[in-house]
Amino acid sequence: MWQVFREGGFPMFGIVGFGLAALAAAGVFAVRPRPGALGFIGGMAGATLALTIAGLAAALRAVFTAVPAAVESNKLTAERAHWILLQGISESMAPLIFGFTLLALTAFVCGIGQRRRHR
Repeated sequence: MWQVFREGGFPMFGIVGFGLAALAAAGVFAVRPRPGALGFIGGMAGATLALTIAGLAAALRAVFTAVPAAVESNKLTAERAHWILLQGISESMAPLIFGFTLLALTAFVCGIGQRRRHR
């Protein structure tokens, strides 16, 4: 799991920070369902989503810039570039893995709160 976090780079700190804030607020909402809490949860979830997409874009940009530059400077052969490109794309998925997992857990816990609220 730490390897995936490292592969995600700097945006992972924001993804995990906002994601955990949303998840914690959802936990409080599940215990004491108050409608006013949904705004904060939605805001934190939105920030998590935005950072997840930004993290993916930043990682893909780094890969799509580094691989052609390495081929051009003869540090990497064109025959092997596609393998490095695939590895880079694989590592670029790290923000999606963390961000969407946190968002799914937040939605699940909010669902529990909504169920308790409507009782």
